[in-house]
Amino acid sequence: IREDNFTPKVTKLPSPLTLTPYHCDTEIYEVDRNISDVSVALENVPCVNPLKPIRSKPSEAVMCAVAELSEERLIETSNVTEKLLECDKIDMLPTIKNLGEVVKNIKKGKRERIAKISGLTLDIDKAKKFIPGQHVNTPQG
Repeated sequence: IREDNFTPKVTKLPSPLTLTPYHCDTEIYEVDRNISDVSVALENVPCVNPLKPIRSKPSEAVMCAVAELSEERLIETSNVTEKLLECDKIDMLPTIKNLGEVVKNIKKGKRERIAKISGLTLDIDKAKKFIPGQHVNTPQG
């Protein structure tokens, strides 16, 4: 680069600042539980074709019934993983491998409460599986 073709963008250097340091008190951080203790990993499932949604929108009767659920009933099915872990029932939740059987046998499920959580229990592969959730009554059943 020759001097005659070069035009500097900066003509003045910045002046240094005097900063006052701030001392932070240190403390020991203790994790109460590991994320893997309260979460369930889902297996990767290879797909050949794009997944199509089963239903684009629930019926109006279902939407109205869900909107009318009381706060107390909704609280019952909150924090499912933690509640099942406390009662050592986390293995009752179905996995992706069981999904087809769950969908096939959902009408055979029995209403049950496990760890104070309402839901359905199904017998899948000789094991009792629990699907947490609320039951709503609609004209279809």
